[in-house]
Amino acid sequence: MIGETLGQKYKLMSLLGRGGMGAVYEAAHTETGARVAVKVLHHHLAAGEGLRRFRREAQAVSRIQSPHIVRILDTGTDEPSGALYLVTELLEGEDLQRLIDRIGTLSLRGALGITSQILRGLAAAHAARVVHRDIKPANLFLAREPNGTLTVKILDFGIAKVRAEPLGLGQTTDLTATGNLLGSPLYMSPEQVQNSRDVDHRTDLWSLGCVLYAALAGRAPHQHLSSIGQLLVAICVTPARPLVEVAPWVPADVAEVVARALAIPAESRPQSAEVMLSELARFVSPDETLREDLLATGERSRGVAASSTPPSPPSSMSTPRFVVPPASERPLRGDEPTEFAGSVADRVPSEDPRSAARSAVPKLPTRVGSRHVTVDPRRFLGEQSELWTLSLDVHPNLSSLIARIWKAMRRAGAKVPPMTYGKEWILFEPRTKRFVEDDVGEGGARLSLEAAGIRPGAVLWVMTPEERETA
Repeated sequence: MIGETLGQKYKLMSLLGRGGMGAVYEAAHTETGARVAVKVLHHHLAAGEGLRRFRREAQAVSRIQSPHIVRILDTGTDEPSGALYLVTELLEGEDLQRLIDRIGTLSLRGALGITSQILRGLAAAHAARVVHRDIKPANLFLAREPNGTLTVKILDFGIAKVRAEPLGLGQTTDLTATGNLLGSPLYMSPEQVQNSRDVDHRTDLWSLGCVLYAALAGRAPHQHLSSIGQLLVAICVTPARPLVEVAPWVPADVAEVVARALAIPAESRPQSAEVMLSELARFVSPDETLREDLLATGERSRGVAASSTPPSPPSSMSTPRFVVPPASERPLRGDEPTEFAGSVADRVPSEDPRSAARSAVPKLPTRVGSRHVTVDPRRFLGEQSELWTLSLDVHPNLSSLIARIWKAMRRAGAKVPPMTYGKEWILFEPRTKRFVEDDVGEGGARLSLEAAGIRPGAVLWVMTPEERETA
């Protein structure tokens, strides 16, 4: 469709993303020249539930006035093609999921600053009686402003629920059918798992609690589970593992706020976005300016600040300018298609032959000092493996660190022979875009981590040597 003009006024310039509902293009207004994003609904969805969802998104967003909600500028139908389209502001930046993939865990200040902005957006949505129902990192966009600051925008109100006005004044647009599951399972609240029709605004606070947990720990609370069926059961009956055990560098007071947001009974959570925002105000000013150099921890923050165009992970294409990111094919990662129906217990993610069930991944010590590295084995073991935290005080040299990671991979089911580092697997530091070479120091001494270029707070990906060409 690139080069076509929709509604006689929006010329499509380039493809920004493609998902289950449609495609998103950068476009130019034919009269003013203004650059916008145009979401075009797939033709086969231009009737029935697809059409209702498309219209619901426009209706929901039009009710909300907030700088933290993506603005809808226009909607229409292109008469020659019959294509339905929705026009929004064009944003520069990346979504939170891509940021976490790129730099790993966020700094405490950055994660809380992002969460505070999201809460202000949710407060406005809930005041307009709109419940989003699909809060997840992929739907939270960090828009880069001309002055270099970041504004968080909530995207994709396609499954939002517009609640009826008090006393029955107004009609609900909740179109959930019995047996359908709406939302992204990793970030779905217990009440939404059980019945999407009856949820209220507190489901968004649960999902946001999951997002904050993932930003600080590098993974969602139940991301270690290996199937959708296990995940949905755990969400309803098993409290999330305490954040201080998964990410011991997080202050206990902050972890308690996250735990309250993840309480299984909705009445035990903060009862509004404003209440949760006031709880976070003890740790970060709600009005603090968010900048890119505040997001990363430790040494990584220098690299983040040095580049306005972030590097992409070796396993994905570079991030374009876009408003709505394309859906992922990895169902348990959190940015899967937002609706599916039928037997969710049978929906199991595909795995690499070397991967194993998450229960086989060893439990590493949870009490570590401030000197640590995070090891991400998902590109080697499969997407369901969780991140490992290793203390640099326990592993002072590169050989010791490599040996510990090898043991963890073997216990996770990977058939990796000993002494094969650099041949069958290798470590990659995404921030510096550098592979870690196991060289011998002077006089045959073991290479120190500092000499190997590994600093406290670093994130290391486990990859195959063949991926050198694509990194």
